[in-house]
Amino acid sequence: MNVPVSFKDTSIDLSAKNLAKMAPTDSNNLVFKISVYGNPIPNTYQGDKLSILVNASKIVDVPMYIGEWNEVSREEKN
Repeated sequence: MNVPVSFKDTSIDLSAKNLAKMAPTDSNNLVFKISVYGNPIPNTYQGDKLSILVNASKIVDVPMYIGEWNEVSREEKN
């Protein structure tokens, strides 16, 4: 779900139920990792996206990690 799509586009059934279908059958040692790139305010694109992803995580009973994996230092190094 990295490509922005319209949640109102009926040709793409972007729902938590459909996203949950992509989970592997063996969910042992599995974490659902997402990134949030805007304020997840309800009834906005980012808010709707977060809601769908959280619900998909709940459907498959897999814990969710929200954040970034990359290591970016914001401090000057000598």
